[in-house]
Amino acid sequence: GHVVVAGPPQHVWAVVARAFGLADPAPPEADVPAKARLRHAAVERWMAAQHQALPAVLLGVGAWFDFASGAKREAPGWMRRVGLEWLFRLCQEPRRLAWRYLWHNPRFCLLVLLSLLRRRG
Repeated sequence: GHVVVAGPPQHVWAVVARAFGLADPAPPEADVPAKARLRHAAVERWMAAQHQALPAVLLGVGAWFDFASGAKREAPGWMRRVGLEWLFRLCQEPRRLAWRYLWHNPRFCLLVLLSLLRRRG
């Protein structure tokens, strides 16, 4: 996953530098978004921890940069349209994505269902 941080460059770079243990980095000259590559779960934890310190919009964009740069292939259009992009990605990277897609996603759905059932009863 990725974290995209957009905001005043000096402040953004200072917070990103602290998060990654960098020593006094030089901020970029242009007011462009900063990009930090983190693993999937780390993205949400990092954004949750930093959102108060950053006068910026934080957006986890998953594999978008990989697709946009051509580093990874996107699922065919028909698979995206019918909601099977996850299956295409799982076939491309089974060792990396199997635990997330085959354990965490069903577990999340079950927890949501149990929560809804508790509210009704």
